[in-house]
Amino acid sequence: MTTNLSLQQLFGASAYQDSDRLVINKGDLFNLSTRSTNTAESLLVALVMNACKQFEGLIEDENSHPITNENNQAITYNNKDRYELLNVFYWKRQYIAFQSLPYALDTFVIESNEIQ
Repeated sequence: MTTNLSLQQLFGASAYQDSDRLVINKGDLFNLSTRSTNTAESLLVALVMNACKQFEGLIEDENSHPITNENNQAITYNNKDRYELLNVFYWKRQYIAFQSLPYALDTFVIESNEIQ
């Protein structure tokens, strides 16, 4: 059975909309340090990561520690088949150098299905 994502699932618990506006609370977004000067890139990444948490991830306890099985492996979840029109998932991590500094480059895939 497929379903649609709620506004709050994608944009955070405080998100709301009216006929003219979509309001997103920065504090509801995953791993975002809220500042008055957040870059457009950091906001987009936070939105994608917030959406990704609805599709796949680690099951965590109330202190955000991964729950493990008897082999000490983290227990994961995958909801990719649950939602009808959208799929967001983490694909891979690459390590790159930029201006002689090491960076981790995380790649996410966003798939959108159109109802015909």
